[in-house]
Amino acid sequence: MHSYVDKDAKVYPLRIALPGVDPKEVQIHAQGNTLTISGERKAKRNGKDLDVHYEEIPYGAFERTLTLPEGVDGDKLTADYNNGVLEVKAPVAATALPRRIEVKAAPMSKQIAA
Repeated sequence: MHSYVDKDAKVYPLRIALPGVDPKEVQIHAQGNTLTISGERKAKRNGKDLDVHYEEIPYGAFERTLTLPEGVDGDKLTADYNNGVLEVKAPVAATALPRRIEVKAAPMSKQIAA
């Protein structure tokens, strides 16, 4: 799983490698600032008497739970699956983005009095 902040697009993209997983077998649940991704990678066997010598991809059910960063708008999460990679985009809420605060100079008469 890979996560970073894309400051230009104002999103937290999460990339999860799921080779061999049918996207229909993946469930994503968000509650508060918790995101849970679960599913199942089903074993593919081409013959009844197939004797596997070595297999690098594990099969079976999986589940990952992670805490989203503060300021993520959980109502606007999106997910795309392409070439075995699930990408979940968590946009940052406008209220959580940094904003510039203008510094105002006091009039000269007030500066002298102080």
